[in-house]
Formats: sequence, C-alpha cells, structure tokens
Amino acid sequence: MRRVLVAGLCSILCIVVVSCGCLSGPGTAEPPVQEEDPTELLSHLTAAMTADFSAIDGVMATTAETLSDADLSGSMAQTALAGAYDLLPAAISISTIGDDGTWLLRVPENPAGAAGTGTDLSTQEWYAKASAGSVPLMTDLFPLAEGGYGVAVIHPVTGTNTTSGYLSMALDPATLVGSRAHAIENNTSYTVMVLQEDGIILYDADPAEIGSSTYDNPYYAAFPSLMATMEAVAENPAGTGSYTFYATGTTVPVTKHLVEHGRYARYGVAGCHNP
Repeated sequence: MRRVLVAGLCSILCIVVVSCGCLSGPGTAEPPVQEEDPTELLSHLTAAMTADFSAIDGVMATTAETLSDADLSGSMAQTALAGAYDLLPAAISISTIGDDGTWLLRVPENPAGAAGTGTDLSTQEWYAKASAGSVPLMTDLFPLAEGGYGVAVIHPVTGTNTTSGYLSMALDPATLVGSRAHAIENNTSYTVMVLQEDGIILYDADPAEIGSSTYDNPYYAAFPSLMATMEAVAENPAGTGSYTFYATGTTVPVTKHLVEHGRYARYGVAGCHNP
C-alpha cells in the first residue's frame, strides 16, 4: 500500500538569497530511491525545495539590484526581465510593478484578453504587506491568466533610501514541486502533498485537488481528524498525529500516521494502513 509524504511550505522559504548564475531546471537531483526511510525522503525534499526557492530569490535579488536606479517601465527594465526569465525555468512570467502598485512591464506579454500592464494592483493583499515591510514575500495561491493556479514571489526594488517598485515572478508551485515529487512518487511507495499554512493545496498527486482547501471543502469535512491534523500542522513547528482519509486513487479509508517538523515550513511524513 502506498504511503503519503506530506509537506507544508511557508512563504518564508522564498527569502533565502544565493549567488546568481545560470540555473538548471528543477528536479534534476534524484532522491535516494533505494531508501524507504520517510525521514530520509523528507530530508531530501526539504533540501531540494529550499535550494529551488533560494535559486529563484537569488536571481530576483540580483535583478532588483540591477534595477535599483532604473526606470521600471523602460528598456533597461525590459532587458533585465527578459534575462531573469531566461534564468528561471520555473517562471511563468516576471514583471515590474511601480511603488504605487501599477503593473508596468511583463515578460512574456500577457495572454490576449487578460488583465495586464497598466492595471492597478495596489488593492491586492501582497501590496500592503510589501509596502509595509519592503522585504521579499510569496503570495497565496491565485488563478493564472494562462490557466491553473500560481503564486508570485515579490521582491522590492530599492533606490536611494526608498522602494521604487517591485519585481514579481509568477510560478506554478505544482510544476515546481512536482518535478521533485515525481522522483519520489515514481521510485518509492510515497506520494507528496504540499500545503499553504492556511490549508490550500499547492501540490497533490491528483491535479484535481490543487487549489482546494482542507478547511472548507465538503469532501474533506467528512474526515474531521484530517482537518484537525492539518490545522495542527499549520500552527505547530513539530509534532505527531494521525487522521483518516482515502488511500491514494481509491475510496478505501485508511489511517495515516503523521510526523512533521519545521520552524518556517511544515514538513511531515505519514504512513498508512487499513483501519
């Protein structure tokens, strides 16, 4: 019977900064597939995802520094965005946004008929957080113009003693995480699930689950132990628990025993058996 590897990613993951270089695509490092120890698989997944987000933030930080005294709607910014986009295999798009929240540039251009440059983004939740703190952050899941769901990594562009605007990189977390998760799922008896701290599913082996909430989805409400466990994962940096849910790809309920850890991100491993 397949077991479940559960990971909860917090937005603080995207704040780690590394030196910039040409990046290989995500998922190039294979897990220790001969190792069925869930702790080892969890450690591999944690390290791989941290490296992926660190690489993203490294490119974002370098690009922001390049644009520190530039016109964020000008040709220099357009060139810098194109260069950053080429370095970020996970990027769906990368944009500049003015300090007033106006969407200035986007690479590549927005799909026809979708809202794009010139749009006022100042009413969005991320803008209030970014303008108050002037630190990198990652948004919650939102619908993408290209279809599906994504998140945006936001990085301030700082001029002389002031924030002149923001870089925004949109990515599909299911694609980014999936490149790592598939290596585990295809070579071990585990599956992977990634959650926001508010319970929104960012990645699941079943694509239909992506974007669902573990808190208000009637499908999950029938399993109160699952909801209680997910709430505990969001609130506590470490712990153990168990819950009942269907075995992957079936309608057979199983009990899954969870061990999770992480101060800034919630990672856990669950093994299951028939009740």
